[in-house]
Amino acid sequence: MSSIPKGYKKTELGVIPEDWRVHELGDIVTIGSAKRVLRTDWKDQGIPFYRAREIAVLSDNGKVDNELFISYELYCAYDTLSPAPRPGDIMLSAVGTVGRVYCVKSHDRFYYKDASVLCIRKSDIINSEYLKFQFNFYVVKKQIEEGSEGSTVSTITIARANKYKIILPPLLEQKAIAEALSDMDALIEAQKELIAKKRDIKQGAMQDLLSGRVRLPGYETKGWKHTDIGDIPTDWEVSQIGKIADIISGGTPKTTEKSFWNGTILWCTPTDITRTSGRYIERTEKTITDDGLKNSSAILLPINSLLLCSRATVGDVRIAKHEITTNQGFKSLVCNSSAYYLFIYYLIPFLKPKMLEKSYGSTFLEISKSNLASIQIQLPSYIEQKTIAETLSDMDDEIETLEAELEKLNHMKRGMMQELLTGRIRLI
Repeated sequence: MSSIPKGYKKTELGVIPEDWRVHELGDIVTIGSAKRVLRTDWKDQGIPFYRAREIAVLSDNGKVDNELFISYELYCAYDTLSPAPRPGDIMLSAVGTVGRVYCVKSHDRFYYKDASVLCIRKSDIINSEYLKFQFNFYVVKKQIEEGSEGSTVSTITIARANKYKIILPPLLEQKAIAEALSDMDALIEAQKELIAKKRDIKQGAMQDLLSGRVRLPGYETKGWKHTDIGDIPTDWEVSQIGKIADIISGGTPKTTEKSFWNGTILWCTPTDITRTSGRYIERTEKTITDDGLKNSSAILLPINSLLLCSRATVGDVRIAKHEITTNQGFKSLVCNSSAYYLFIYYLIPFLKPKMLEKSYGSTFLEISKSNLASIQIQLPSYIEQKTIAETLSDMDDEIETLEAELEKLNHMKRGMMQELLTGRIRLI
């Protein structure tokens, strides 16, 4: 059994400094609810009102779009029951995705909250920003997860929220902790904004370079020609997917035959594609054996094959980092000598509307091999394809580096919360 450090004490929420306290939330703040705004009360203009879902968006530093409104007269009737949020109040989503919090800012617009949101009124003995971070800390999160009521939809009642236990340092230390964590939040938000800006720049570059509107150094547009898919530079050609790549379907080994599964051969499903954020797919949830490959219609695809979803999420695509097989939800492309695989990878998102147009199905959409093969594409020379693709790939590399830095910042914040909100590190 580990000893408790000098100057610390053991509590029901763990070891904390001796001058810190554990309080039930209802002992230090006032929590209020409001009247539910019925759909029949929604208006096109008037006083905006926020539900749990809007609070969830705000908690992620987002902006509320498509705001909902109630009439001023109805607001006045409701407001006598529960005043609108004030700066410093904490809004707590209490229905559905429970436990998301937002601290009302002084510059926030005036709004009303409905019954799916609880209002934790600002108190003189607790810093609002500190309380917000406590709600995002695992100690309070665990209490929310274990104590939410409702058989179908999770719900937090005022009575339940009043019982949440909070670790409370002296007020000045609360403020210092909140400022340190807010500074980290600002760094994280700035990193997110930079990533979003870089993505916008890349999207614009894709539209310009893949259409020929902008040419890279060493390539010059001497004229334009009109084609079935629009105007393209005179030195570009129009081709079809079926002419620039072999289109290969997948297969599934017999699922009840254990000897076909858990081998060394990657076996990709559309779910593997959607959960992979980068360009390349390196691992899959399931693998098959050599026997599974031999006894099914699955085909071993070479490195740099384009794994193109042909069912449900039609048009989603990743690049094979290793030799790989797929199930029947794919029409994978193995490019020939006329097409550079990475250029086609960047071109596919612009072909997705045409793929959907050529898809069919009542339960889920699917595109056939022949319909996919018939889709027309614009192609520069192979060397220009490669130059364009490498330019866009460099942009992706930069974005991935920024995303890795963002993950490090998030990891640092989690560590800071663990140290600061338990008093392991003291700022005062």
